[in-house]
Parts: sequence; structure tokens; C-alpha cells
Amino acid sequence: MKIKSSYILLIYCHDHVNIKTRAKIFTLDKGFYIYIGSCGINCSRILRHIGLRRKKRLFWHIDYLLERCSLKKIMIIPDIDEIMLTKLLSEDKELFEEIPGFGSSDDHVNKTHLLKIRDSYELIDIEERLLTKLLK
Repeated sequence: MKIKSSYILLIYCHDHVNIKTRAKIFTLDKGFYIYIGSCGINCSRILRHIGLRRKKRLFWHIDYLLERCSLKKIMIIPDIDEIMLTKLLSEDKELFEEIPGFGSSDDHVNKTHLLKIRDSYELIDIEERLLTKLLK
């Protein structure tokens, strides 16, 4: 059985925002965030996030977030599922702060799939740390 790939979206919120979804309101501070999602086998879900599919209706938490904040980068992570990837990244409390309940309704291992990048890190450091973690 082939393990499905995952993706990481690097997102920037320009201001403090309240993200109102169908069931919750998430309060996010200005700054950079990463969202971890399941790519499926061919990663076509990413097309939805970057607007290359027909007009989408807001459904997933990430849809609401991308209405208010800017998508800056997409990283495809082959052969690791989103639950394992989220667990690996969320363990780094020095680098990330968890946003509980965001994008994790079908994940019974992790509290969230949205992580705020702590202010003290430059983006170049973050990419380097992500790669280091993934290559271990």
C-alpha cells in the first residue's frame, strides 16, 4: 500500500484576524503559520488552495483561513501521511505554537493541523529545520 503524500502551506496573516468557520471562531495573531494537509495520491487538492479549480465554496477550515490570510508557499512532502507529519512538527514547541481544533476533526492523534511559527525565527531557519526533521 502506497503512503499518501502530505503538503505544508506557509501562510501569512497580515493582521490579527478572527476566522469564522461553520462551527467555530479561531483568533489568530499577525504572523506566519503552517498548515499540514493530506495530498492524496496526486496532490490535486492543492489546486483548490491556489485557486486553479472552479470557484470553491468555503468548506474546510483552511478555506476560511485562505480567505483572510495570504498563501506564501506550498511544500509537498512525499510518502508521509498528514497525521505523522503533523505529530512530528507539532512536537517542536520551540518553533511552533498549536492552534487547537483547526483542521483536525478527523485526526484523533493531533490537536491541530495549524501551527503558528514563533516570532523569533526567520523563514530561512524554518525551512532548514523542517528539512532537517523530515530527513531524520
